[in-house]
Formats: sequence, structure tokens, C-alpha cells
Amino acid sequence: NGATDAMTGVREYQRQMQSEHIHLKYIGLWAPVQTINFAMVPAHLHVPFSCCFSLLWLYILSATSAQQEDQQPAALPPPTLPTLPNPLSQLREALSLASVKP
Repeated sequence: NGATDAMTGVREYQRQMQSEHIHLKYIGLWAPVQTINFAMVPAHLHVPFSCCFSLLWLYILSATSAQQEDQQPAALPPPTLPTLPNPLSQLREALSLASVKP
């Protein structure tokens, strides 16, 4: 159900905001970056400057997420694919049954 998945996502976001203080990291990076951007960077470089720090911000989020995944125990083993029957062996079997005369 899409609504349930969305609400689960919102709850997870709220939990992360409270427990991991992501909003403080966000403000700690973006407030100074945007202050410098609009105070010192020429207008034609505003977007590239923001893009560079956006890349840095994504790296910080990714590294934080990876650390948390390393600390959490694995809940389930990775799924395995079912073994599919070999079509050639099925064909041989069907042919051998068809050639048997009662």
C-alpha cells in the first residue's frame, strides 16, 4: 500500500532527524556555505559553488548511513534465487518417455 509505505518513510525520517541530529549537520554545513556563496562568490558562480557543496553534503550523508549499517547486525541472510530446472533435461526426459512403448 503506497500510503502505508509513505507513512513508514515519514516516521523513519522523523526518527533519524531526532536520533541522528541530521538537521544540525544540515544547518552546520549549508548556513555558512550559502552565506559565503551570496556574500563573496560572483553571481555567475553561485550554482557551481552550491553544486560542489551539495556533492560534499551527499558524501557526508552516505558516509553516515554506511557507518550506521556497519554497526547494525544483519537481520536476515541475503535472499537466494531458486534453482530452475534444466530445460534440456526436461526435454530428454519427455523424449525418453515418448519413445517407451507399452
